[in-house]
Amino acid sequence: TAIIFLAPISAFDQYLEEDPKTNRIDDSLQLFNAICSNKLLVQAHLVLLLNKADLLKKKLTAGIKVRKYITSYGDRPNIYENVSDYFRSHFQQVHRRKDVAKRSLYVHFTSMLDIKATQSIIANVGEVILRQHIEQIGLA
Repeated sequence: TAIIFLAPISAFDQYLEEDPKTNRIDDSLQLFNAICSNKLLVQAHLVLLLNKADLLKKKLTAGIKVRKYITSYGDRPNIYENVSDYFRSHFQQVHRRKDVAKRSLYVHFTSMLDIKATQSIIANVGEVILRQHIEQIGLA
């Protein structure tokens, strides 16, 4: 069993419709926190797809500043490599601090427009999970 968590990293400049004070990235981090700390989900593998990387690149190229919406970003360079690493590290930090089962976290940057790459990522993660199950039952 695996939980595939999809977080739209291009949504750093957007807020929830139902709560205009909550940034969509913060909302995704809170939901991910709830999944990591949920004792009922300890048997599930965790796959994090940081989605809409293509839209993030477009926004950054257009000059939209991350620090305007996420003050903790500070004076870091407003380029894709830095911004994507920043978001990935925040999700990984939530996982390290809150994961009750100390599971592996599989993190991938995706663009749903690139369907073949996304299918490949999901297939590769499935193979890793299958291999781990085979090892656990002693067949490897």
